[in-house]
Amino acid sequence: MKAFFSLSLLGVLFVFATAQGEVDPQVAALSQKVSQLESQLAAEKSKYDGEITKLKADVQKATSEKASAENQLASVKTQLQTAQQGVASGASLQTKVDQLEKELKAAKDSEAKVKGDLASLQAEAGKGAAASQEVATLKTTLSTKEQELTSIKSAASAKEKEVSDLKASLSKSEASTKAAAAKLAEMEQKVSPYVFSYAQALSAGDGALLIFKKVYAAAVEKIPQDKIQPHIDEALATLDGLYTLHAKPHIDEHVLPLVQKGYSEVSGLYTKQVLPFVTAGYDLVEKKTEELFSSCPDEEIKGLFPPALVDKVFALGYLLFCAYVAFKIAKLGLKLCYKILCLVCCCCCCGCKKRAPATQTPSSGGSNSSKTKPKPAKKDKKNQ
Repeated sequence: MKAFFSLSLLGVLFVFATAQGEVDPQVAALSQKVSQLESQLAAEKSKYDGEITKLKADVQKATSEKASAENQLASVKTQLQTAQQGVASGASLQTKVDQLEKELKAAKDSEAKVKGDLASLQAEAGKGAAASQEVATLKTTLSTKEQELTSIKSAASAKEKEVSDLKASLSKSEASTKAAAAKLAEMEQKVSPYVFSYAQALSAGDGALLIFKKVYAAAVEKIPQDKIQPHIDEALATLDGLYTLHAKPHIDEHVLPLVQKGYSEVSGLYTKQVLPFVTAGYDLVEKKTEELFSSCPDEEIKGLFPPALVDKVFALGYLLFCAYVAFKIAKLGLKLCYKILCLVCCCCCCGCKKRAPATQTPSSGGSNSSKTKPKPAKKDKKNQ
């Protein structure tokens, strides 16, 4: 009973230790306790076996005594019958028979007691067998837990290898990010002069457009359209020819190649260096998003895409967009400058033609009016 209780208590302790996640430190203690219990069980079993053997010998002895007593009783009965038939000594023989019957009854009682002791010993032996069965079950559970511990260790090693691979890939992506940042800075330095020149052209175009508006308003106010229109057409034809012969070849030779070169350099750098990095980074992020968020803290994930790099990327995109818009506006500004020059030339030509008769007849009233008319225009130019 003590062994069975000890084994049960040991099983409960083992289950509790397993539930608490303390398998490793108690495996050795459990094995030692199991070996101690096995040795105790073997000692008690040998003790019980010796007692069972002794009781069996006592039972055999009682059985032999019972048989001898029965034989004696039968012989006594025979003698009693003989004595009853022959001689008057039956009273003593009857007393002897009664005594023998009492001894037989005592032998039967001792036999019953021995059988009860034997049954109790057999019950104890059954409990010992149950305890040995429980020990075997505990051994099986112990081997299962050892296998689980081995599988957990292998899974932990695999996870450690996966984490190391992920850290290596993160370091590689950080190096490629730094290289891309350097390339972006270089591209920004190459593109910034073009953007600045286009911004200057845009501001010049705005100023020229303002001048054109003021000159055109003054011309419309001071000069009739029916007189100025032929001169405007003539001046436009002349300036168109001059632009086609002189300005356009210069623009095609110097300005447009610079713009095309800058655009081709930016496009080539973007196609060769930025676009593959962006594609690879997008694939990496799409593939490793869940792993990153599950195994890495937020600071380490933010380190992949620092704010400075993001700002530079957006700044480069904004510069490219501004360069494109400035190129379009520069073309529009050149056309506006062309029209402004045409109108200014027409106005100058009209003023020269009106001044010619005034120089011929200086005493006429029309000459005074012609001299006084341009003065407001000069004031307008000064104001402009």
